[in-house]
Amino acid sequence: MDRPDWAGIVLAGAPGAGKRTTVFALTTLSRRYVRFPALTTARDSPLDVTPSNAAHISDLRAWAQVFHEVTRDGDVHVHDRVRLDEIREAGGLPVVTVDAVTSLDAFPGWLTVLLRCPADVARTRGGAGRTRTDRDLARAADRFAPTIRTDLLPVGTVAQLIHRAAG
Repeated sequence: MDRPDWAGIVLAGAPGAGKRTTVFALTTLSRRYVRFPALTTARDSPLDVTPSNAAHISDLRAWAQVFHEVTRDGDVHVHDRVRLDEIREAGGLPVVTVDAVTSLDAFPGWLTVLLRCPADVARTRGGAGRTRTDRDLARAADRFAPTIRTDLLPVGTVAQLIHRAAG
């Protein structure tokens, strides 16, 4: 059976589900996986981000390089084609984290993985526990392949499962 040629990997989950830890485990597992954080104007974010400034993000918009943008509490989070192209030209497979179902539409052809854990575990990891985001992601479970309970497996095993799914 042929495996799809994924454009990248999207790790989705509520805060505390283990998205950033799993990105680190994947990039440690293989140089093929490359962390692709959102650029943001936020000082603190539950997502995997790289600080930027409004002028740089504005420039990316002006050159039509932003393909995914989310605003939370007045702070902008964007993924841009410039950095994505650099990752792909170097032979890497980009790995992003998102915490909203609506963000999935920006990443067609990507392997989408839902990372979940119980609310009490998420809280001990610094997450908010059960949130609207978590419920929305659970309702959209059919959009993910696979769904992984991060409280039941060590992060290395989670990374291995995603690696196998990515082919």
